Amino acid sequence: MAGIEFVLAEIVGVAYWKVAIAALIPAILYFLSIYLMVHFEARKLGLRAIPREERPRLGRTLREGGHLLLPIAFVFYLLSDGYSVGFAATWGIGAVFALSFVFVFASALNPSTFTVL
Repeated sequence: MAGIEFVLAEIVGVAYWKVAIAALIPAILYFLSIYLMVHFEARKLGLRAIPREERPRLGRTLREGGHLLLPIAFVFYLLSDGYSVGFAATWGIGAVFALSFVFVFASALNPSTFTVL
């Protein structure tokens, strides 16, 4: 949904945050309806929750992949600082690319990830 907000803010010529605030209630209703549909379908099919001991730990997940949230925070910072949507998106893509080389996790880019089909 955030992609639509970027385009709308650019076309209308208002700040991204005004569009985001206006879209907050419809977004909440949308995600609530998706949650309820999945919940009731799972109950109808008799699906059970994953046992607590089999669920991934939040701390470990953030240690291994939390760096991927940094470009999102960077884009929001640029938007809140008044930069255009295109500028923020371009630098956000650059931040993802740069971080993928810096962090040596599963998301790291190296020459072996670039293969020719």
